[in-house]
Amino acid sequence: MKPTRIALTPERDALVVSWDDGRSDRLAAWRLREESRAAGALRAEIDGTAAPVPRDLTIVDVQLVGSYAITVFFADGHDRAIYPWSMLRRLAAGEMSPAGN
Repeated sequence: MKPTRIALTPERDALVVSWDDGRSDRLAAWRLREESRAAGALRAEIDGTAAPVPRDLTIVDVQLVGSYAITVFFADGHDRAIYPWSMLRRLAAGEMSPAGN
């Protein structure tokens, strides 16, 4: 599956992803941030120093990464995670655990 459109909500608290199969999903900013698989986020998780993600977190920007993913720039300064289409789809379907597995 590939997105046909990715848009920020007016409040910047979520992404709305429209897929090529006609499905549309809303992905909350806090959930995307919580599922970050960036090296720093993983290290903090392993070390037990990861801070809870605030539920009112917003998105500053979204950029394409090639033709397979996006990078999301969060208001808390986090901007290192890459979200491939398959990951966005699994997140939308609720298939990922809070630890991202």
